[in-house]
Amino acid sequence: MSEHLQSTKLRLKRADHHLKELDRKIGDFIDRKPYRMTRQINPQQTHYIYRTQLHRQPPATWSVIVGDIIHNLRSALDNMVYSLCTRPSRDTAFPLFANANVGTFNRMTAHVPENAITDIKALQPYNYGEELAARHPLTALRVLSNADKHKTIHLSYISPQFPLIGTNGQVAYVRTLQDGSVEFSLPID
Repeated sequence: MSEHLQSTKLRLKRADHHLKELDRKIGDFIDRKPYRMTRQINPQQTHYIYRTQLHRQPPATWSVIVGDIIHNLRSALDNMVYSLCTRPSRDTAFPLFANANVGTFNRMTAHVPENAITDIKALQPYNYGEELAARHPLTALRVLSNADKHKTIHLSYISPQFPLIGTNGQVAYVRTLQDGSVEFSLPID
């Protein structure tokens, strides 16, 4: 087995380890009831408004764990392409594009077997159209990876405000949890 393919497997295993660690920490945090939802009626008395009331912020260390997960997932993809490449260069990497970029794609996959290039192209977010590409999991990975390297990862949770659409058609919604924020509203019958 190629050293780089072994690295891919090790990085995926490490990402899974961090994900399980984070899942355990989130479960412990939720068990301590760090927030509650409040319900109010809007001024027009047409909708119930549900707001978050935070008692405790999630630990900032979680963002480092999330960053480790993201880094290992992104690196696993790059290591996989590197392991397939017959003459790797400093540009060799797994391309992640919300918009087609033929020149850069070709540079990143130069000397990779054609059947692998076909598979990599099929996975590109731009294949799903502009709206879905912006919410594709690989686009999210690219955006989060860049933010983790150059900015700060902010803790988020599942919310109906920002859809993230998977290649299997499943939808998750991500946004930042804030004290007093409106999470959703329902019409009064």
